[in-house]
Formats: sequence, structure tokens, C-alpha cells
Amino acid sequence: MVDLNNLPINSKFAYKVTISNKDIQPPSYDALTAENCYQGVFETKNKNAAITSFVFGSCCHFSLLGVNKADDAAFKSILEQWEDGTRQDDLLLMLGDQIYGDHGHGKSILSKVMGIRIPMLFLPKPKIFLTFKHFLKHYYRAFRKENKRKIMATIPTYMTFDDHEVHNDWGSNKFLTKRRDYKILSAGLKAYNLYQVSHPSIITPEILIPSRNDIMAGVTLPEAKYYYQFAHGNSGFFINGYTIQ
Repeated sequence: MVDLNNLPINSKFAYKVTISNKDIQPPSYDALTAENCYQGVFETKNKNAAITSFVFGSCCHFSLLGVNKADDAAFKSILEQWEDGTRQDDLLLMLGDQIYGDHGHGKSILSKVMGIRIPMLFLPKPKIFLTFKHFLKHYYRAFRKENKRKIMATIPTYMTFDDHEVHNDWGSNKFLTKRRDYKILSAGLKAYNLYQVSHPSIITPEILIPSRNDIMAGVTLPEAKYYYQFAHGNSGFFINGYTIQ
């Protein structure tokens, strides 16, 4: 167990992360290389500093990787500003739609036809394919971007969801009308809890699949408070996610 409390302020720390079998002793720190671990550097700041600098954004459609890499280019520009000393940020806010789970990836025979690929990225994917595995694949593609990974590994990252982490406008009464819709909600929130929830004060219950009779009678979803607050120096933040009740 590594104790990250009470680290000296205004200091940089290099770290390496690897995964090993519980029955096998992992390699020593010095023996770990870029081939068998993830390496990064983070810097501790004076949390009582008067000025807090942060970056925020939302609506990152990962499928644009195959078109112009526009999504990761935004993170690259942030890194370049850090490297040339133009700015240095304390935290990153990712405010919803980090994946478009209700869309496909735009990769098919038709996507090779000029003028077809980009429109295909934004076509809703049939609900029958919106499984837990489908959502996990979207997160894997979205969070594996080189520049995004570097930023998330360097400064604290706070997240909340919007609708496309599950389905467009899923919070409306028009979406949850069939058992299939509840399966999609359950799968999407389960994947969200794995990839984006990082605050222990957030309640993340499992969404059970109601019967058809329950749906007809009106289903009450379990309470889930996805909002939270935190402070950095003299700045306070309240992240207002969905409240399921």
C-alpha cells in the first residue's frame, strides 16, 4: 500500500503502475520498463494557494479519431502549453458525454465510401446492441488516447455524466418504457461506475430490471446521488450530475 497523504508540496513524483498475478511477486520498481508498465509524473501543489487554474470540457466523440483526431488534439494543445510554460493547471473537469454509448464506431464497408463515414458516426446504434460489453469498448477507445491519458495521469480529474454515457435523453420518461430500456440503463451506469466514478461519497446502486407489470404500474428507480463537491485552495466546486430517485 502506498501512502499518498502528507506528500511535500511543490514537488514532482515519478511513478510506475503494473498489473501482476497475485501469486507472483511483481518486478522491482527499477526493473519496470515502458513495455511492462505505465509510467507518469505528477506534481503536488499548495492547496492553500489563492489561484486555482483548471480545464473543463464535455462531449468528446471518440469516433472522430478515424477522421481527424480532433478529440485528442485538444488535449495535445493543453500539454504543449504546459511544456512551454504558458500555463499550468491544477485539475481537469470532464463534464459529461465522455463517450457516445448510443452511437456506433462508424467502421463498416459503407464507412469507406467518401462522404459516408462522418454521418455514420452520429447514427444511433440499435438498442439491441447496447450491452455492457458495448459500453466498455466505448470507454476503452475513448480513454486510451495518448494525450488524454497523459493529462489524466498528471493532474486530478473530476468527472460527471450527461446523457450519452447511456443513451440520448435517457432521463426523460419517453426512454424508460420497456424492459430493454432498463437493461441499457443498467449496463451504461455499470460501465460509468467502473470508468468515471472516483469519489466514495457517491451512491452507485445496481439498476435492477423490472418486470413488464412493474413498468406498467410505474417503476421507482433506486436512489443514486451522482453529485459531489470538493475544494482546491480558496475555490469550491459543486459537480451536479444526475440524481436518480
